[in-house]
Amino acid sequence: MQRLELATLSIRTATATAALQGIERYTAQHKGPGALAGVWTAEIGGLNRILVLRSFDAQDDVFAERARIIESGDFFGASEQLVDCTFETWTPYPFVKPQLAGAFGAFYEVRIYGIKPAGMRPTLAAWEA
Repeated sequence: MQRLELATLSIRTATATAALQGIERYTAQHKGPGALAGVWTAEIGGLNRILVLRSFDAQDDVFAERARIIESGDFFGASEQLVDCTFETWTPYPFVKPQLAGAFGAFYEVRIYGIKPAGMRPTLAAWEA
C-alpha cells in the first residue's frame, strides 16, 4: 500500500537557496527506495521551512529510508542549513489516488488536517460523499 512521507526541514534564515541546491543534488544522486514527489518553500505562514514529499510502495521502505537518513546525518543534502527536521507518514484515503507527478502550476497550497479520536470513519465518509 502506498505511503507518503512529508519531511519538514526548518532552516536558518537566508539559507534557502543553498538548502535547495543541496536537496537537488541529493535527490539526483539518491538510488534508494522512494520517489520524490515535490519540494516546496513557504512564502507565507511558517517561513524558513522546506517541505520534501516522497512516495513509497511499502511501509517498511519508509522507515528504513528514514532511519538511513537520520543515522547518516545527511538530511537531504541540506544538513549545513538545518535547524530542525520532522517526518510525517501518511496513507492516502482509499478512494483518492494522489497526483504525484507533473507540473500543475506555479503555486500550491499545502493543507494538513488532524483527525479527532474516533473521527476517521466520519472523515472518510464526508470526503467520499
